[in-house]
Amino acid sequence: EPHGWSPDGKWIAANLWDKKTPQIGLIGAQDGSLRLLKSGTDSLSVGGFSSDGRYVVYTSRERPGGVSRGYIISADAKSEVPLVSGTSSVEFPVWTPDGSRIAFMSDRSGSPGLWSIRVADGKPLGESELLKADFSNAKAMGFARDGSLFYAVDLNQTDIYLAGLDPATGKLTSEPRRVNQRAVGNSWGRIAWLPDGKSLSF
Repeated sequence: EPHGWSPDGKWIAANLWDKKTPQIGLIGAQDGSLRLLKSGTDSLSVGGFSSDGRYVVYTSRERPGGVSRGYIISADAKSEVPLVSGTSSVEFPVWTPDGSRIAFMSDRSGSPGLWSIRVADGKPLGESELLKADFSNAKAMGFARDGSLFYAVDLNQTDIYLAGLDPATGKLTSEPRRVNQRAVGNSWGRIAWLPDGKSLSF
């Protein structure tokens, strides 16, 4: 899974798997050679290069269901430091265009938010700062040259709706209305009418 080009265009940072072993590495754009950065039993995900191409940010999540941590590793894999301290999560880290900061998702304030931390010479500086609170179901994708952050929002919500249907025309005869009163946004499954025709299971 390619996740970003080095500034000189010679390397592509990517997630890799070898015999189901999670890995991150750099792939040579000219010859396809592989420079392995990290390998292990944890779930690894690379987040791209610093602006000078000397460092790569990535996350490591203990399996199964562990907390995701952020790290900065040098492109030659000789040095590595944690992105932030503490036990809170770090997800989807991306470098700012000038390489002075890394933005990331975290629950450091108790709920998902967008944070950033200053970075110099592959090391974090000072404390992380909250950029935007209430950033649930979002995934940072990367920065544009003008500093705009692009991100995706997961709206994968499922509910059960009921509507009238004219079988002759295939058109609805009433507006759909949500049936489930609990687990809103998280209800699905094989829907079946009960024998009385007044209730359904899902």
